[in-house]
Amino acid sequence: MTTAVGRNDLCPCMSGKKYKHCCSSRENMIKEIGLPVFSEDYVLQMLLQDSDKFINFYKNERHKISTKINWAFDERLNSRMKSIGLENPDTKEIEYVVIIKQVPIQFAHAFDTAHELQHLILNQEGFPSLSYINNTNNTNINWISGMKDLACRISNSITDPLVNARLVKYDFDLWDNYDRVAKAQMPYLQSIKNIFPNEPSQMEGRAFIASAFIQAVLDWEAACRISPNANNNYIKNLRSMFPVTTKETEDILALIKTHGYASPDQASIIFYNIIQKFGLGRLFRLSNLNI
Repeated sequence: MTTAVGRNDLCPCMSGKKYKHCCSSRENMIKEIGLPVFSEDYVLQMLLQDSDKFINFYKNERHKISTKINWAFDERLNSRMKSIGLENPDTKEIEYVVIIKQVPIQFAHAFDTAHELQHLILNQEGFPSLSYINNTNNTNINWISGMKDLACRISNSITDPLVNARLVKYDFDLWDNYDRVAKAQMPYLQSIKNIFPNEPSQMEGRAFIASAFIQAVLDWEAACRISPNANNNYIKNLRSMFPVTTKETEDILALIKTHGYASPDQASIIFYNIIQKFGLGRLFRLSNLNI
C-alpha cells in the first residue's frame, strides 16, 4: 500500500469496507510488513467457495488461532507460502504474517493453506522448535545460514508430519504432499552423497540426513492412513544412499513410536534426543515454534 488512500476510499485490502473502517488504524503494522496486505475473506474466497475439504477444515480449525493473521502478497516468494511472526509497532504484540505468492489463493493450493494454518495452530498450542545459537562468534554467513536451515529442517521433521497427521481427517491428498516433499529433498541429499560417498562424518551432515529420514517415515505413515498402498521408494532410497545414518536414526523413530510426538512435551523430548544424538547441543536450543 504505497499510494495515499482517502479515509472514505475502499480499503486496498479488498475487504469491501471503507479505509477508515478497516486498515487505517493498522498503517504502522502494514508499513512494518512492507508488502501489500489483503483481507482474509478476499485471500481465501476461492477455497471457501469451491473446496469442500478446506471449508470443513476452516470451519473446525480456524477459531483455534487467536493471534491476528496478516495475509501479505509477495510474488518473489520461492515457495507457495510461508509464515513469520512480527511485532506490531503500536501494540507491541506479535502477529502472524502469512506471505503468499498468489491472491486470491487458488483451489489447487487448498492443502498448502490448510497446512500453513495448522502450523499456526501448533504455535498457539506451544509446540517447540529448534533455533540456532551462534555462541562461537562464527561470522561466516554461509555457516550461519546453513545452521539456521538445519534447525528448521530438524524442526520440520516432526512438526510437518504432525500437521499432516492432523489433516488426515479432512481427507486431503497426503500422498501428493509426500511425493512433493521427496522430490524437493532429493537434490540436497544427492549433493551430500556426491560430496561424501561414504556418508558424512560431520554431525551436521548426518543430522540433515536423519531429519529427512524421520520426516519421510512419519509422512509416509500419515499418507498410508488415506492411501494404504502408497509406495515408500523415497524411504528405500534414503536407506540405500545412507545406510549407516538411517540405521542409527532408528532409535529416534523407536522413541517416537513409544512416546509419540503429538504434544509439546513429547515433541520437546524428541528434539532433545535428536540434538544429543548428533552432538548439536552447543548449536541449537529449544524455543517456541519458529513459524
